[in-house]
Amino acid sequence: MTLRTRDLASTVQTVGRSVFEPTASWDTPFTNSLGTIWTNRIRFLENFAGAMTTLQAISEKELTRAPLLTDEVVFMQSLDENRSAAYIGVKTYSGWYPGLFYLTARGQRSVEQSHSFSPSDTWDPLVTDVHTDPKEVNVSDPGSVLHEGVGNVHLLMIAVDCGPGDTAVYAGPVQSHYEFELGPTTRRTDSEWKADVRAQNLPPQPEWTRGYLVPGPYSVPFSAY
Repeated sequence: MTLRTRDLASTVQTVGRSVFEPTASWDTPFTNSLGTIWTNRIRFLENFAGAMTTLQAISEKELTRAPLLTDEVVFMQSLDENRSAAYIGVKTYSGWYPGLFYLTARGQRSVEQSHSFSPSDTWDPLVTDVHTDPKEVNVSDPGSVLHEGVGNVHLLMIAVDCGPGDTAVYAGPVQSHYEFELGPTTRRTDSEWKADVRAQNLPPQPEWTRGYLVPGPYSVPFSAY
């Protein structure tokens, strides 16, 4: 799908320039050629497809318990920062995971100016309406709008037992999940949902998640404020 999108994007006009007006008091206007913008988009799509191909190969080997190649091990170790690059003392987001987030021309400019920004490191709870049940008075159905949302990140811990001498515990971040209904004409926006998450005004998580969720303290990252 990503490569097909690349092929379609390659047919778009690349002649001309785009002017980006300031969005904050400290910002300044700048221009960027359409050729540069589209080149960045094509490069992003090709990089995304390459990462998915590598992840597929690693997953298939894990299912058959086949050893990974050295390059595949380095790839897994370079999720956030490129392990093969020299460490310069600051976070550079040079790993493959930050590369899966598309940077607009303005975002790219921010990276060039500060070298310390990546949308992969941004607190970003999201919500969307997935189904509308219209009101039906004949059957006393008040109607509703079904929503799915993600809030703060959970810490996932998995114990794996593959036999004597081959056991391990793995830990990593996973998204939280919420499902709730609102009135037949009410649709929650992302900004409203973010405000709910900050205020801890959240619906209970689905019943099926109670089989693996462990109750604990709730906190919102400082960056969310």
